[in-house]
Amino acid sequence: ETDLIYTGVANSVDVNGKICPLLDRAGLTCPVLCVRDFDDCPTEIRPASCSDGQQLCDDGSCHDSCSGIVNPCLCGLSESGVANIYKSCPAYGSTVSIRRYDPSIKQQQLEFACAQTWGIVASNATVDNGSGVAPWTSDATETMLWNVCPTAQEPKMTFKENFCLAFYGIIGVEIVLYLAWHIYKSIRERHASSLRQVCSSLPAKLVVSADGHSKEKSIYITNDRHDSLAEEFDHMDSYGKGSAVRLPDGMMLLRGFDRDVGGAALYYLALLSTCGWLVLLAIIVADYYGVVKGGVAYGLLANSTTSMYVFVFVWHLGGLWMITMLACKSKLRNYFRIECPLPAARVVQVEQRRDEVILMEGEHSRLTALANTLRNVMVQRLHLDTSAETCTMQKVMVGDSSTERDYIEYRCTRYVLDKSSGRFQSYMFSLGDTHRSLLEKCNGLSSSEAQYRGSHIGENFIRVFVSSFPVAVLQEFFSFFYLYQLMAMWVWFYFNYYKMALVQFGVIIISALIKVIIRQRSELKVKSLAEHKSVCRVKRDGQWAELNTADLVPGDVVAVEAGMEIMCDGCVLQGEVVVDESSLTGEARPVRKLALKNDDIPYDISGAGKTYSVFAGTRVLQSQTQKLEPDEPETQILVTRTRTATDKGELIQRILFPTQYSFVFDEQLRVALVILLAYGGFGFGVTIWLMGHDVTSWFYGIFVISQVMSPLLPAALVVGQSVAADRLRRQKIYCVDLPRVMMAGKVQVFCFDKTGTLTKEGLEFLAVQPVVPSQPQP
Repeated sequence: ETDLIYTGVANSVDVNGKICPLLDRAGLTCPVLCVRDFDDCPTEIRPASCSDGQQLCDDGSCHDSCSGIVNPCLCGLSESGVANIYKSCPAYGSTVSIRRYDPSIKQQQLEFACAQTWGIVASNATVDNGSGVAPWTSDATETMLWNVCPTAQEPKMTFKENFCLAFYGIIGVEIVLYLAWHIYKSIRERHASSLRQVCSSLPAKLVVSADGHSKEKSIYITNDRHDSLAEEFDHMDSYGKGSAVRLPDGMMLLRGFDRDVGGAALYYLALLSTCGWLVLLAIIVADYYGVVKGGVAYGLLANSTTSMYVFVFVWHLGGLWMITMLACKSKLRNYFRIECPLPAARVVQVEQRRDEVILMEGEHSRLTALANTLRNVMVQRLHLDTSAETCTMQKVMVGDSSTERDYIEYRCTRYVLDKSSGRFQSYMFSLGDTHRSLLEKCNGLSSSEAQYRGSHIGENFIRVFVSSFPVAVLQEFFSFFYLYQLMAMWVWFYFNYYKMALVQFGVIIISALIKVIIRQRSELKVKSLAEHKSVCRVKRDGQWAELNTADLVPGDVVAVEAGMEIMCDGCVLQGEVVVDESSLTGEARPVRKLALKNDDIPYDISGAGKTYSVFAGTRVLQSQTQKLEPDEPETQILVTRTRTATDKGELIQRILFPTQYSFVFDEQLRVALVILLAYGGFGFGVTIWLMGHDVTSWFYGIFVISQVMSPLLPAALVVGQSVAADRLRRQKIYCVDLPRVMMAGKVQVFCFDKTGTLTKEGLEFLAVQPVVPSQPQP
């Protein structure tokens, strides 16, 4: 007896290196024998006589009718596809044994054993003499054949098919076109860095002369910070001028662009290519399920192996393309435009640093510090800490002249192009620094002067753009997390896990729609708060007229009546008013506002001047005075600030463009994501190594990553925030930004500057609760 030791892989030698003996093997089933006539069948497997009403068919069995009976000896071919039609002998009811079974010639040994059992070959013959039965071929002429049909060759792709050639052509043409555009753009923009400029977000002050008229010769622009930083920018190298990364806070980089027909065509081609990659993945998945060619699986890509390789190839290329599109989405349209001087530009790209306020409790852990270091390096290398927004260049008439002024609207603020210096700047009008200088403006403005000032600062109306629902849904899905979910779902759909993929896809879609709906509701609330107009009496050209509040500019004199809402910041020229400022300060008590005094007291609207100032967003509860002139309104205010220069405008601007805050939760979430990515990458590598480095192992590796980094993770965060927002809404607490719910959950202490915000003046007696000891004191 020989002891065999298996050490992982079976072979033909034992532990001592000796050849293992061949063993006998029993219980083997014989293959079917095909003959020209049933009389040629050996006695052991000859068909029995059929009963009355039945007939013997070519499959060796008795049937009522041979119509539709498949002859196994045709091996799937039609009768016209073979030289001779063979009939199948009935299957042998017993099994055979093989002495000294050799796996290398197992089929020959099996056929020989069966033939010897049936008496086809002599009992003293050997396997080397053969079984006496010919192998199956379509042109066989022998009496007997083994019904061992040849294995059909797997169809193969030559990658020279028409659709492959079309794919190569489209990709090649696109590469050539994009390279040609890049070269053409580089040549046209070889001096582009000298055309860019830096702009301050702080407004330049336009000082009005004593006569109240803002002629060019009587305006003095003061913004020392703008001038010094602009000069510093002019001395930067081309790298520094290429982005807003090196700019300090409050400064913006402006780049002008003009349209190009060829660039516009390539831009829409890029968008079409993005859709094309998704369509191509859908076709490959449909071909896997046999939808492309009449229910035949792999009818387009020939076989399973080729289909998997093509899917992996397209998946990687498509994913890389869409990552690039997402990373460049804010600057993509302008890449297909030509940079030009700002005065000649049709659109202006405004770039600004996107700083983040980090609020941490305690010290950073080493793991958190490492994750933040990696994030900061990636952000700086890819310029992800800058925001880019494209503004359309617009024109407005200046006063009664035919002169036009170019401007852009950026974050609800107008930036006007000074043609003499070629620079953009926002403006504010300084009407005076003392009470007496402001009182001198009591005669109002002329129509031409009002139009002139309006051309600098824009109309007194903050427009809030709210995207339509379909556009908002598209904007929601244009993020890296949704791209990760999409690419993971494609793998699940392809690998026959479509049921689970449909469930997860449905959850992702529903959570995204919920987020879009909640965000749109909040944006509509802000829109209703910001976009508010009314009619008021304004002194223009020495006459009182009713005008829309959107037409107000600094220097206008407005009549104030009880019940009206103030739509601008201003100072009281005449009379006294009582206003409700609770919408701005939270102060429930009405506030009394007095008229300016006719002396040289300094006026500061943010300081002691509040007593004489009214603010946008407040409501007049009462106005009273004695008329100085019969045709003059009792109470008048002088408009000093409009639009985003007002306190209400700044509040709306902060709501529309909030500062990014990072709490402990956000910092730790990044660490968790890094750990999950590292763990998923390790699992992916181990899967590839253990499963034999074939293409199938890649799919299982992706499954490992999708289990570690679940595609439902963002959906879970959104659902949790939505539930929390709904609970707050029931308590009449409204949230306009879902991530702020998590921030509010970290607040433990509220600090108020005064009790007046929460209470009112005076005490009211309600009741007395006596304290009675439950037990007598000793």
